[in-house]
Amino acid sequence: MSNIRLIHKDIKIERLRAEVYELLDKLQVNNNKQLSLSSSTGDDNWYDGVGNPKGKPYLFNKLNKSLKGTYIDELVSRYEKYYRWRLLIMPPVECYSIHRDVGDDRNLKYHYRLHIPVVTNVESLVLFFNHDMVNNSKGFAEYHNLLPGNSYLFNAGNSHTAINGNKKQTRIHLVGQVSK
Repeated sequence: MSNIRLIHKDIKIERLRAEVYELLDKLQVNNNKQLSLSSSTGDDNWYDGVGNPKGKPYLFNKLNKSLKGTYIDELVSRYEKYYRWRLLIMPPVECYSIHRDVGDDRNLKYHYRLHIPVVTNVESLVLFFNHDMVNNSKGFAEYHNLLPGNSYLFNAGNSHTAINGNKKQTRIHLVGQVSK
């Protein structure tokens, strides 16, 4: 079974992209690679839920007040069971470490993210590994190029990485989290 599942193909990408670029410009997000769109208070704390937040990630469930009435607000409302909404920003020619997102409860089987690609390119891939990376066992990687205009359910509980192999374009995804 695939680690990625297409959810919707009707995201208004030009509208979303315009809002994201306006927000990044307004906040002057220079070298930050994550931006919280929701926080524990909703008080425009743009870094409240980034990285590995202390506490329970589901507490980051209040959309920042500056985003009320925007298309981002519409999307967050559409996917109401998700929380800890962020923009993930990957500069050109970068790669994440191979990792599993296990959150606070390591016993949960699935740690889902909803990914909505905002800016991407054919050289940006998500890879999942179906083998034991530690013991160097043989296996294969499942890879995906997530397309703008779509939303995807992403099982982040399995070993994975993301790559932006493009030399000029930054990759930006809108991401919400839920655990089951």
